[in-house]
Amino acid sequence: MHAPVGATIVNVGYRSTNFWVVSAGTSRLLVDLGYPGTMGTMRANLNRMDVPLNEIRYGLATHYHLDHAGLAQELKQAGVRLLVMDAQVAAIPLLKRAMSRRIGMSTSRCTTT
Repeated sequence: MHAPVGATIVNVGYRSTNFWVVSAGTSRLLVDLGYPGTMGTMRANLNRMDVPLNEIRYGLATHYHLDHAGLAQELKQAGVRLLVMDAQVAAIPLLKRAMSRRIGMSTSRCTTT
């Protein structure tokens, strides 16, 4: 009989938002997914806490605000499987629209010479 594996929880948050990695053995879940455009910061915080990104099996946004779900697509592209609850499905297009407006606002502020 194997001894049960205890879970650990570490905070990999930045700015004013907490993001949590829940681990049981080598199984890892990222709870809340970070701000859009901050993958470098997320990777740095994961590395600082000795959590390789490639060990995160799943990501879960507690709600679909930019600070909690903004990195969903980048994490998905990095191989993290996203968990979406039935009640959250309708929020996904709203988040996409909010992100496209945010991107449009940030590019409209740029000047070219």
